[in-house]
Amino acid sequence: MSLNINEFRSNFRGDGARPTLFEIIVNFPIALGTDFPTGDMKLFAKATTLPTSTVGSIIVPYQGRQIKVAGDRVYDDWNCTIINDESFSIRDAMEYWNNSMDQHSTDAGQKRVSGASANPYSYVANVVINQLGKQGDIIKSYTLVNAFPYLIGQIDLSFESNDAIEEFDCTFAYDYFIPTKVDGVGDVTVSNRLPKTTKT
Repeated sequence: MSLNINEFRSNFRGDGARPTLFEIIVNFPIALGTDFPTGDMKLFAKATTLPTSTVGSIIVPYQGRQIKVAGDRVYDDWNCTIINDESFSIRDAMEYWNNSMDQHSTDAGQKRVSGASANPYSYVANVVINQLGKQGDIIKSYTLVNAFPYLIGQIDLSFESNDAIEEFDCTFAYDYFIPTKVDGVGDVTVSNRLPKTTKT
C-alpha cells in the first residue's frame, strides 16, 4: 500500500477533535437542595479526561498451557480540575456534598446533613462530560452514573505564586458510564447498541 497524504487528509474529519473543546455538567443530588452552581461548573472546570474502563483478564490453565477469557469490567475514578474564583461557589458546593456523606465534626459514624439519609442514592448524581465540535455542538458525551466526590483536593497557597489563579482537583467515584454520540442528523444515540436517548 502506497502512502497517500491526500487520502489521509480527506478522511481526517473536522480537522480532528480538540482537547480544549469540552464542558462538564454536574447534576448535584436533589436531596441536598437546589442551590448549587451547576452553571459555574460548566464555566470553571479547567481540565479533565474522558473516562476509562477496563475489562479484566482471567487466566485459565489447561494441561500446561493457558488461555485468557474476559473477566469483570471495572471503572476507574474520574478527576477534574476546577478554577477557584473569590466566591468559592464550586469549592463550597463540593465540600457540602462531600460533607453530606460523612460530616467532619461528628464522632458517631456517618451522621448526614439535613436532607440526606442513609440511602446511598441521596448523595449520588449523574455527571456529564461533553466533547464539543468546533461549532460548539456536542459530538460525543459520557454520563457518569451515580457519581459522588470522595476527594476534594488541596489548594496551594504561597507568597511566591504571583500571576496565578487558585485551582483544585475533585475526584469522583461512580458506578458506570454511558457513552453517547451524535449522528449526522443530530440525534443522540447510545454507543454499543444501547437504546436511544433524547438529546438535551
